[in-house]
Amino acid sequence: MFVSLSTKNSDLIKKTEANYYQDRISINGPIRLTFETVHPDDPEQNFIVTIMEPNASFMSVMDRDDPNNPTNRKGLHTHECFELMFVIKGEMYQNIEYKRHVYPKGSLCLVNKKIHHAEEFSTDFRCVFLMMTTELINSVFFPNAPFIFDEKEKLKSSAIERFFHQNTVGTDFDRREYIDFIPVSGSQGTYENMYRKFDNLTAHMLAPELGSTFAVRGIIMEIFYDLMNPGSYSTIPISIGSDKEFMIFDSINSLMLRHNGRISRSQLEKELSYSGSYLNAICKKYSGLNLFDYGMRICMEEACSLLSGTRANIADISESLGFTNRSHFYSIFKTHYGMTPAEFRTIKKGNFL
Repeated sequence: MFVSLSTKNSDLIKKTEANYYQDRISINGPIRLTFETVHPDDPEQNFIVTIMEPNASFMSVMDRDDPNNPTNRKGLHTHECFELMFVIKGEMYQNIEYKRHVYPKGSLCLVNKKIHHAEEFSTDFRCVFLMMTTELINSVFFPNAPFIFDEKEKLKSSAIERFFHQNTVGTDFDRREYIDFIPVSGSQGTYENMYRKFDNLTAHMLAPELGSTFAVRGIIMEIFYDLMNPGSYSTIPISIGSDKEFMIFDSINSLMLRHNGRISRSQLEKELSYSGSYLNAICKKYSGLNLFDYGMRICMEEACSLLSGTRANIADISESLGFTNRSHFYSIFKTHYGMTPAEFRTIKKGNFL
């Protein structure tokens, strides 16, 4: 059963009614919001979807036996656009390049055009997919007109900026890449802030006004700027290569996380039985960083988590992360974030009021 919320584009609605599965992975215009709610144990309201585009918005409630119900279909798909997924409620599983990933409430995943993926429908969840064309991304991140303020400096060298640059301006358009954004443990207000931004975006999609085009671009920038905040999200960029190399990088990443990034090259050599130079090359290929810098990024993200989510004093945090010299810890932290650990904690506390 499809219910039209806007009849500005009846052809699009008819197309969607005729073949929902095919239409849900395509995009008609620069942007689309797709809300999915899944109740695997409910035979009547098994799958509920709401789709919003600039010229049409509509919803459908599908029972378990509906031939258009995507829960009855198998296989992975790609998009001709970028897709950002945000889990609003529950826990969902997504198959990315034939590897199963779990995404709890509040987590996000950004995929490029070449990533094969599909959500699973085995759990109760509600999520939203933000689909964006290359043209829209370029207008937000790489506009022809100059930035009025210093947004460009804040974007520079971020994992998100590199991701979009490589996949829009770069020359290697066969790259298969995605980024996971996991809320930092103990961070407060992270989910609510992201939910509010998607809520604002939804309002403009449903009832556009004069200036909504620019408002939508601004909200998209705000969403990604939030995702760049290391005190709110752990950013995990993944580039898919050969199975062997990717599995080695996955092992490197697991060991790094287990040791909060404080594991030496010689320890990695011993654990994985590969030379340090080979492991360093693989780490550089998939993360853009050498082993030391990748480990230090994980270490500093854990420091942010402890500073914002616990009351432990900074000396204890420094020691727990393997620093014997607190000044060294302060220096590295300031290099990464442009402020001292104490200043970071003060700012985070101020944001929680």
